[in-house]
Amino acid sequence: MIQPSSLRPQWRVALWGAFFLSGAAGLVYEVIWTRMFGMVFGNTNFAVATVLATFMGGMALGAWLFGRLADRSKKPVFLYGLLELGVGAYAFLLPVLLRAAEGIYRFAFATWGYDFTGFSILRLLVGSSDKYVLGFVDEKDP
Repeated sequence: MIQPSSLRPQWRVALWGAFFLSGAAGLVYEVIWTRMFGMVFGNTNFAVATVLATFMGGMALGAWLFGRLADRSKKPVFLYGLLELGVGAYAFLLPVLLRAAEGIYRFAFATWGYDFTGFSILRLLVGSSDKYVLGFVDEKDP
């Protein structure tokens, strides 16, 4: 792994600048996606909750998955660049993906309407699966 002290000062400044701009772009993505999901859900509260949960969950999952990869990488700055390109590509494609998923939203609303019973059953299954998986985890595991 490359240590920060081994980077030349100008590369270190450039890397911090890219990291700062990436965070700023993330905030912009949150605002735009909240507005887009507000159109989907018809309610800003649901949109904000969806975007925030997705951001926080994605950051946690990404740190867990790619943190291990970054520790073993011989080119972590290159890996960072690839990940940023992936974020940009996804941000660019999200409007297309939402439009493609419109049929799913229409089906869900036509099937359940405002009665979200089907979604409640789904939440029950997801919640019980967490408890089921946690039963396999040994307390001694890190």
